[in-house]
Amino acid sequence: MLGKEWNLAEIGAKVVAAVIVIICNYIFSKIFVFKKKKIEVACEESKMKDYYKIIVELCSKLCYKDDYSCKKKVKEHNKAMTKLYKMDQELNNPEGAEILLKLLYHENDHVILSAAMLCLKLKIHPKETLERMIYVRDNSKDSIISFEAEMMIKERHNIK
Repeated sequence: MLGKEWNLAEIGAKVVAAVIVIICNYIFSKIFVFKKKKIEVACEESKMKDYYKIIVELCSKLCYKDDYSCKKKVKEHNKAMTKLYKMDQELNNPEGAEILLKLLYHENDHVILSAAMLCLKLKIHPKETLERMIYVRDNSKDSIISFEAEMMIKERHNIK
């Protein structure tokens, strides 16, 4: 009588279906959902080890004198500069110092100035940093970059 009122077969089927759904959800979450996060974490860790490429990539988003009229480019520029500015603590080690020294001799003026900024913050490679800032100031084809180099040189020497 109890089985007829509650229909035990229907309840049993619902319980079995719920267990199957839970098992499938668990399997799919392990295979697809969490695997994606592990891949993203692994990619992030490998990126963090290659600061040279990261800095060059961020510098490619920086504006040249003709780009400042485009809001989208300026936003990208500001985001890249914020990230570059915050990298000092990550590069405050012998490996980071070596990477920054290589970046000081990069062909791109933005890369050179970004490396110089980080070197100044970390107080490393003072001679090379000054030489490269003077080089950029005197040789850059972009007047904004030349001006930025000049200001960095003056700030370094506290010249007003």
